[in-house]
Amino acid sequence: MKEQFTSNERTQQLRYPDAWGDTALLKRNAKWAADELDRQRAEVERLTADLASAHEQLADQTARWAAVVNERDALRARIDALMLEYCPDEMTADQTAEWARHQVPHQLSAAEREALERESAAVDAVATEPKRAYYETHDPPHCPTCGCGSEVPRTPAP
Repeated sequence: MKEQFTSNERTQQLRYPDAWGDTALLKRNAKWAADELDRQRAEVERLTADLASAHEQLADQTARWAAVVNERDALRARIDALMLEYCPDEMTADQTAEWARHQVPHQLSAAEREALERESAAVDAVATEPKRAYYETHDPPHCPTCGCGSEVPRTPAP
């Protein structure tokens, strides 16, 4: 059975062990204090390991949650784009505002800008070129039904 001491008695006992005349009691208290310290250290180590494990689980769950949110946003954007293309009259004002909020200008790189300018110049060159008739641009016969443009007259089908 453990002896109960007031804090003042315990302090005096630790300060003046000979005054109490019981070194066995002092040794018992020292062993109890050492055992208690070891128990507290083990508890701190266990709690530290639990905290590290909980922190890893939280990081994993946060990453999974972020992936789910990103996927949801991508799907929502895809739905809004399809609705805008195929049934814009059925979109609510909130959907239109959400779609508009996510529209950002694309910054072209120098290579992309150069390729776009080349493509645009090629389209402009074709658009400004005068139109020519099909028979002027293709080898005869021009028409498989009448044989126009061929040197050999076509015989009519019986």
